[in-house]
Amino acid sequence: SSQLLRCTPSSMVARVAPESGPGPQFACTPSGRRIEFHIRGRNADDDPMLILVMGMGYLKIASLKFDMDIALEVAYDGKWTKEKSRALPFKIVCMMRAGYGNSTINKSARDWTYADFVEDIAAVADAAGGAQAPFAILANSSGGPCALAAAAKLPERVTALCIFSGDASYDPQVMPKGRKAGEAPTKDEDGNERISYIDTFGCMRRGGSCGLCCCAGPCCCCCPYGIKVDLNVETKPWDFAYEDIKCAIWLFAGSRETDVDPNATRYVGSRIPQAKVQMIESKTHPVPLKPDLFDKTMAELREAAVLPPRTQAAPCQSEM
Repeated sequence: SSQLLRCTPSSMVARVAPESGPGPQFACTPSGRRIEFHIRGRNADDDPMLILVMGMGYLKIASLKFDMDIALEVAYDGKWTKEKSRALPFKIVCMMRAGYGNSTINKSARDWTYADFVEDIAAVADAAGGAQAPFAILANSSGGPCALAAAAKLPERVTALCIFSGDASYDPQVMPKGRKAGEAPTKDEDGNERISYIDTFGCMRRGGSCGLCCCAGPCCCCCPYGIKVDLNVETKPWDFAYEDIKCAIWLFAGSRETDVDPNATRYVGSRIPQAKVQMIESKTHPVPLKPDLFDKTMAELREAAVLPPRTQAAPCQSEM
């Protein structure tokens, strides 16, 4: 299968010079995966790198030849244009995660971990910005945990995160399972707040079986293999700790979302002291921001992205 191709050791660099434009470029990871990426944004010499890590549904859409900055388009509650994409003051790197588009995968979905995603993100950052270049991440849905893992495992490189409607862990051993989406927090016997959430997809089953496109019926096997990877990795113990995330972080979710419980965002925010959490009155997944809030968030994200990576977290206020 083309999804199982490996890079040769001599090709562990970008296949194409990292220039801004519509064409695909490729990086190879130390373990031999070939990862597709595209560069967008203003891409001026002093612009910080912003890696887009899309969720499983939008990765599938992008692999069908939609514009690669779709992660930004769905985060914007208005008409998105190529001119707006080009004007954003970042070197925007749109990556296709392993198993999507032209990105290869060289291990079983059952063996996949978030460390593999982090290896891919680091390889793309090296290819697009130079060895050990710092970068920020904008992610949505199942791309959210990938971004969290990168921040936890690469604290010396990740400057900031901005996550829209991100997933939390669906591992039944650690998931604080609730009764319904968006239910109010409760208090334990010690008076501590307990935020629970549910698997609103109903398809995050152990083993990676997927009802996302098949109405919870038999898998038609037409989805990219990356979806099976996502479904596996989100339902087993995560190989990173929230406590290791020190960078600035913005978390957004729609208060009436049904695809991903908005409490997943609230829960992640409760585990990261410096996280700024904002719930938007919306049922759209991933949640889009009104133009003024989007522009404000991008300005704040850029300000954080040009600073050196943090070694200690500073608390932020949340708007729950």
